[in-house]
Amino acid sequence: MILPNLVSFHRTLLFILFFGYALSGIGQNRAIQLDGTTTLLSDISGTGINVQNFTMEVWLRTTSAGDQKIINSGGHHPLAVISGNARVCMQSGCETGPSINDGNWHHFAISYNTTTNQWFGVVDGTTTFEDLVGPTGNFGSTIEMSFGLPFNGDLDEIRIWNVNKTLAEIQASKDLEMEGNEPNLVALYDFDTPGSELQNKVTNGFATVSAGTPTYVTSGPTLGPANYALSFDGINDRVLIPDNPALEPSEGKLTIEAWIYPTTDSPHQRIVTKGDGSSAGIDDGSFYWDTYDNTAGARGLRAAFANSNDVYVSTPLTGEILTLNQWHHVALVFDQGIFTNYLNGVAVSSADLGETTLVDNNVDWAIGEDALTSNEHFNGQMDEVRIWHSVRTPSQLLAFKDVELTGDEPGLVAYYSMEVNTTLTDLA
Repeated sequence: MILPNLVSFHRTLLFILFFGYALSGIGQNRAIQLDGTTTLLSDISGTGINVQNFTMEVWLRTTSAGDQKIINSGGHHPLAVISGNARVCMQSGCETGPSINDGNWHHFAISYNTTTNQWFGVVDGTTTFEDLVGPTGNFGSTIEMSFGLPFNGDLDEIRIWNVNKTLAEIQASKDLEMEGNEPNLVALYDFDTPGSELQNKVTNGFATVSAGTPTYVTSGPTLGPANYALSFDGINDRVLIPDNPALEPSEGKLTIEAWIYPTTDSPHQRIVTKGDGSSAGIDDGSFYWDTYDNTAGARGLRAAFANSNDVYVSTPLTGEILTLNQWHHVALVFDQGIFTNYLNGVAVSSADLGETTLVDNNVDWAIGEDALTSNEHFNGQMDEVRIWHSVRTPSQLLAFKDVELTGDEPGLVAYYSMEVNTTLTDLA
């Protein structure tokens, strides 16, 4: 079954790169180790980088309490660690973020917009400084760029982009492997290839050692391969799945799975629905599954099925079990009237419909919104949506949540891997 082209079906529905299935490491998964005397000169120095808008990011590990410069360019130190704290230094001044010299790996990024002359810094996916005045001059095409000078610790995945990435884009890609051919990426140093550790995977040029001698160590961050998923804007994005007899759970057994990445709080945001979740026009056999919490916004899981009296029976609210801007594997299992929410393979809430089967109500399914009304939009990203006419056990949920399916698994009736970036295809 081929669904409508999502770009034309909802023009605001975007495809972005972010989630990795097997979470395998990058190649040799190595990092460069600097001793405080070693400096690297980037191969893109003075060669037309022209980063009027830019994003710079790095994974780092250090225990030093001294002043350390990670990236240096034209009098700026856009990424630094000063007295153990993340620090962004431009010609207009410096701003200090959280402590990151604890010996653990941290992701550190800065995004600068030349139009607004503002930038924001991000540590481990959280904005720690923002809306501050940017440099008094731009990063031009003749500016030298170096790494270290000095830095004492380990660096990995140095990336330079000639675009000001949004916070959501930084969050979505920080844990992902880059290939070097991504749009607007002008430098990528992953230090993974033996004998070519200093190669820029974008230009195929090499950074040069201008002082000291680097060594290479096993890296800490485990980054997954970049695959496609769907980004929902929380306004009008949804995927509509036309009613199909093959999808009806006539034997009273149903499992739905998804990876979700909620980005904002709101009372309730639909993951998958069949029919209408509102109080009007309920059909026996309809259901909704969403993120919900009465007090804290979209931080819990909830599911509700309509019984033969057209009354919804809902699972209890789970409280705050979801974290914004993080990936979660969630599942909904219906087994002869008992339906249960799972988070990462662990049951978190359950309810009894009082009826062992679900009626075929001939209404549509939807991902990211109610199927019949334009309500309760999901805001965030979603991947690997699977519908089974079987009861998946907790051990099965855990064993296969990080595994890409083939589409012919027993009991699988719909599978949306989100890997096709123009048309969404059911692979089951």
